[in-house]
Amino acid sequence: MVLDFFRKIGKLEPFEIRQSSLVLCLIAPGVYLYSICIVYFNKDAIEIPVTKYLFAGLFLIVGLLPFLKKKGVQDFYGFYVFLSLLIFQHYLTYIVVLNNFSIDYLLGTLIVMFGGILMMNNRVLIVFFSASQLLHMGYRVLEATNLDQVTEFSILISITTIFIYSIIILNGTMRYKQSLLELNKNLENGIRERTIELEE
Repeated sequence: MVLDFFRKIGKLEPFEIRQSSLVLCLIAPGVYLYSICIVYFNKDAIEIPVTKYLFAGLFLIVGLLPFLKKKGVQDFYGFYVFLSLLIFQHYLTYIVVLNNFSIDYLLGTLIVMFGGILMMNNRVLIVFFSASQLLHMGYRVLEATNLDQVTEFSILISITTIFIYSIIILNGTMRYKQSLLELNKNLENGIRERTIELEE
């Protein structure tokens, strides 16, 4: 029962698996290089030293999983992508707080949040991903004592806007996907009917 639920929310079409795999393989070195650049240009940056290797490795492994051609990977791949992005997203929020909401870390966090939403295709995963980030960042901002009201308001508005846009994107994507599925089903039915006609 639980496995069926995760299979349902993690199921991706073959082209979606290829696309997600490619993006994650590109993110892997990107995470590493971004971390090095920030520390190079911002000498006061605080990072947990080993995490750039861990996340680069995580994204590379998840990106290469489809090449195993295992049914378990194919059935749950969307969930693996979601899980890796969710962990990374909450890590980034923690690092933003460690660096006193520095703009370089904050921008990176917002980009990953929006990009992560675009990589997912299941309602449950998108809503959970964006809502959990909204709550986490909102809590961290309201708890912070070193933020002025303008900065606090700006961060909260940015995160809320991404959450709202994720719902809009979600609705548009789901409608488009449903129309494609219906079109595909109609084409299959048409082909089946034509085949029967030809056989007769």
